[in-house]
Parts: sequence; C-alpha cells; structure tokens
Amino acid sequence: MKMPLLPHRLKLPGLVLFIASGVIGLAQIVSGYELPALQCSVFSLVNSEFLGKTSYFSWTQTNITATLLGVLFIVGGMMAGLSEEKEEDEYTQTLRLSAMTWAVWINYGILLLAFLLVYGLDFLSVMVYNMFTILLFFNLRYYYLLYLAKHPKNHDE
Repeated sequence: MKMPLLPHRLKLPGLVLFIASGVIGLAQIVSGYELPALQCSVFSLVNSEFLGKTSYFSWTQTNITATLLGVLFIVGGMMAGLSEEKEEDEYTQTLRLSAMTWAVWINYGILLLAFLLVYGLDFLSVMVYNMFTILLFFNLRYYYLLYLAKHPKNHDE
C-alpha cells in the first residue's frame, strides 16, 4: 500500500525549518526570552488566566514566540519526515514505518516515566515537551536508518 507523502521538493525546506526551529526553541526554553515584536492580539477558542476568569471565543493579548516556534517545528518535522525520497520504494516505506514505531515506543516510555516520577506543575511542562518527542524521535531514527541503508559498509549488522 502506497503511503500518502509530500513531494520530494519539500524535504530540504522541511529539514531547515525543523532544525532551525528546534535549536531556537531550545534556546527560548532555556532563556525564557520572547521577542517583543511578537506581542499581539490573537483569537482563542478558550483562554484561562491563572486564578482568573475563563473566556471562550475571544481575542486575547499574548506573545506568540513559543506558538510560532512550535508551529514551525511541527510543519518542518512533518515536511522533513513525510516527504518522498528521490527513489521511493517499499524499503523506504519500511524504514519510515520502523522509525515511527520506534518513536512511539520511546514517546510513551518517556510519558510512563513522567507519570511515575514527575508531579505538580513540572508534569505539565513534561507533557508539553512530550508532544514534540514523537516527531523528533521519528525524524532522528528515520534519517539514521536512511544513512545506514546508504552506507552499509560503515556499520555491522
């Protein structure tokens, strides 16, 4: 069965977006810095203020630095991992499926450990970062498997 994939021409822009947004996102997480220029009014389905009121279907004033980085990371990661190879065949589909299965196992392993070992508001942070781990581990594993397939003499299996 043929997988629905994006055109090959989106692979390189996807890799650039994925890597750049990941690196900038990590720096933003560590520093907590938000670009003042990205302070704007956005439409929200639900907006809850800490110990305040909840509003539905309203406009809210917020900084969208983290939102923008998250969107770029997801879009770039999907473009990078789900774009056709130059020579797409059953073997690359098998590699893609293997990488996705591996990523799901790792993601839920981390989630299980978080349920057992992380509590309080830190658990919420772990859950937010856990949303991105499937995409991260999928792409890391997929490109690693592609590298091994293209350079068979560099490894022992």
